[in-house]
Amino acid sequence: MHRFTRLLTCLLAPAVLAACGGGGNGGASDKPPVTVVPGDKPPVTVAPGGDWLTIHSAALEIGMAEGQTSAFGMDISLSRTPSKPFNLGLVDGGGLIASSEVLAGTARQYSATMRSSSDLQPGTHRSTLELRACEDDPRVCAKPLEGSPWRLPLTINVKPKTDTSGRMSFAPAMAEITMQAGQAASLTVEASTSTVLGEKVHVALIDPAGILATPLAVRTLSDRQFAATLVPAKGLAPGVYTSKLEMRACADDAAVCHLPYAGSPWTLALKVTVLPADSVKPLPVLPQLGPWSTYRGNPAHTGYVPASFDPASFALRWQRLLAKEDGWATAPAHDNGLVFQGVVTYRGDRAALVAISEESGTEVWRTSLGLPSPVLTSHLNPPAAANGKVYLTSTSSDEASLWVFEQKTGKLLSRQKMDTQGRYALAPTVVGDTLYAPNGSAGGLSQFRAGGQQPAWSSALPAFADWTPAVDASHAYVYLDGRLYAMGVADGRLAYQVDDPDHLWPSYSGGTPVLSDNQFGFISDSGRLVAFNLARRTHAWTLHGKRVSTPAYAKGVLYLFNNTGNALEAYAPDSGKLLWTAAKLSDPADATWFDQLVVTDNLAFISSEASTLAIDLASGKTVWRYALGGKLSISDRGMLYIVNRSGRVAAVGLQ
Repeated sequence: MHRFTRLLTCLLAPAVLAACGGGGNGGASDKPPVTVVPGDKPPVTVAPGGDWLTIHSAALEIGMAEGQTSAFGMDISLSRTPSKPFNLGLVDGGGLIASSEVLAGTARQYSATMRSSSDLQPGTHRSTLELRACEDDPRVCAKPLEGSPWRLPLTINVKPKTDTSGRMSFAPAMAEITMQAGQAASLTVEASTSTVLGEKVHVALIDPAGILATPLAVRTLSDRQFAATLVPAKGLAPGVYTSKLEMRACADDAAVCHLPYAGSPWTLALKVTVLPADSVKPLPVLPQLGPWSTYRGNPAHTGYVPASFDPASFALRWQRLLAKEDGWATAPAHDNGLVFQGVVTYRGDRAALVAISEESGTEVWRTSLGLPSPVLTSHLNPPAAANGKVYLTSTSSDEASLWVFEQKTGKLLSRQKMDTQGRYALAPTVVGDTLYAPNGSAGGLSQFRAGGQQPAWSSALPAFADWTPAVDASHAYVYLDGRLYAMGVADGRLAYQVDDPDHLWPSYSGGTPVLSDNQFGFISDSGRLVAFNLARRTHAWTLHGKRVSTPAYAKGVLYLFNNTGNALEAYAPDSGKLLWTAAKLSDPADATWFDQLVVTDNLAFISSEASTLAIDLASGKTVWRYALGGKLSISDRGMLYIVNRSGRVAAVGLQ
């Protein structure tokens, strides 16, 4: 069975075809292929008529360690534009590739980024990659373009792990608990191994210093994943306590562990800070900040927080796991000292809205949505918070609703049926006493009053997923299918639309604009950043890069990730001129890339799957790092929240 990678679809309008020229008969050839070896580049098997596409790459021979993954890529160029609409896709016949992405660059230029599977055993693995250009789905490719497919060999050499102690990793990498004397606190730690340890594994967590309450129960989540909830022992006096916890994996009783597995025991650093009962800093509202009410913080989705913070003052306040075992949690919204998140737990078939205290990290309330999680799985969208209420949408084809809850108690105030045909969505956008959310059987946008009753108006739009509108005083904006739509907030009528001249259709996901304070709107689409002049109602400029991210806008500067998430760059919003690039963000061996961004007056907080960094905007240098990555947000009480995909939440005080 072929492993199909992410698809890039190239749709060219007739006018573009005429400008770019024709080419090819669109069909495959029965002539035998010939192998071309261009110097030190990989031998590419090219069928007759396929010389219009060239693959630029060093030899695809990759080295990696057992249990790890490696990223590599290649560039693709076209000497002419095909005369028919086509799809580009990569197919790996050997199952060596876990994921890949093909993105458009400048005219007739593309880049492919691949990531090897982490399940490959030690040894040499060989496969043949096929780059397919087809009129239909490349997984089928019943209508290949002339010369398709292009084949090139791939070799991956996997070395066995020499340091077996690295076979187990912990999340978080260090167990830190901060608590007030006399109060309860806990931290859930997950341990994972790169390979299955054995058929019968007995796992135990040992605290030789006796800082934690006993017994320390370890839960088995899968044959490679384990979890334990750490609770400090009662009666700890104020002070700092440290220990080296031992995670044992044994074939016999883990209490004695005469038969340990290779690498056992593994150690996890523990630090428990107990503060005097009256010393916990309160969290006053910072007057210059507003609540983080919706996607990227505000109706303009700028990801900007108007305050300066000193990295020397950063301290973890609390950390907890919202979704137990194999569940997950949505991105949060904050208001009135509470953190609101949707939580799904698969094993218990439960979906709920949860409120957490910003001060203590304790759960204030949890309201079940009364539906089994299979109905809401991946269709429980992030909440918005304002007006003393929490707004949540569920958008599965079986159950689509706008839910409105009371912030203080979690009481369900109203539930309005919606029609979304199973399309995912971002958090609703709240402006004053109005709320905007995707709604409509064939695609659309609706405006609701704060009570969440019947829509005040609805506008028909193309059917795409993963978006929410950006809203200013006069219009609600959304980018769908290569076009920016502006609807009047008074009546929902289409005020104007602007075409993206370079749009290529890569997926069914829509785009959420980021609005500046000088009448510009910005969209990340197909690896590009597209700027629109909203005052003139025109396309302004386009930045072609490698996996360009959704930007943040702050004080006249546009910040974004480029170069596949490994470069933080600043641009002039009106011209697209590059202003600066931050210092090196990560080690090239890091298997993750940065894709989360929140900007303050002096810092840019960035996050990957593995870590969160603070970048000084004046120097471009990293000034703070935390060993947890995920969705980022900052509350009006100066708390940075990091939420990873499994539902772990870290609250870091910035004051």
